[in-house]
Amino acid sequence: MNMIDVQTSTARTLGLASSDEVTVANVQYGQKNALGGQQVSYDATTGKGRRFSCTVFMIPGLTPIDRPTYNDWTCHPRQ
Repeated sequence: MNMIDVQTSTARTLGLASSDEVTVANVQYGQKNALGGQQVSYDATTGKGRRFSCTVFMIPGLTPIDRPTYNDWTCHPRQ
């Protein structure tokens, strides 16, 4: 998983101006499906201290040098 892509897409999902405004932690990978795709969940914290619980579906590239594809970004506020 490319953390730069994750930070950039999370910032975009949350409506932030820059990926520098978000920190990603507690990354957990789910079970792989038959095609190698898997659900990934993580916690995101903004520069102002707002916390979110996020998930994304990651599909691996066709070859080891291809980058994975990410779909269905969702983030919900945490308590």
